[in-house]
Amino acid sequence: MKASVKWQENMVFNGYNEVNPSVVRMDAVSAEIGGANSGTTPKHMFLQSIAGCTGIDVILILKRMRSPMPDDFFMDIDGQAADEEPHVSIMVKGICDFEYVINLNGSEIYREKNSLK
Repeated sequence: MKASVKWQENMVFNGYNEVNPSVVRMDAVSAEIGGANSGTTPKHMFLQSIAGCTGIDVILILKRMRSPMPDDFFMDIDGQAADEEPHVSIMVKGICDFEYVINLNGSEIYREKNSLK
């Protein structure tokens, strides 16, 4: 797996990967440091990546369980960067809400609302 970023101007970077030709634009929000909020911040991109990976895993698990796919699937990911510069460490907490069906012992079917933390 390989990804790269290329500096464009000010605080703007374009992200690339080896799998597909999509380009992801990243920028800082604060004008004080040269940001123009013209793309997703790298820390938000990190959180979205965690949510996307987790979502793919959840859907794969449901498919392997041969459960019906949820009508709606939403995930909230909260992050908190370190207070001091540089803001390298980040704490992440996620909640994944969806409705799904589980078949237990091949006989009973349960419909539940779940949160993963």
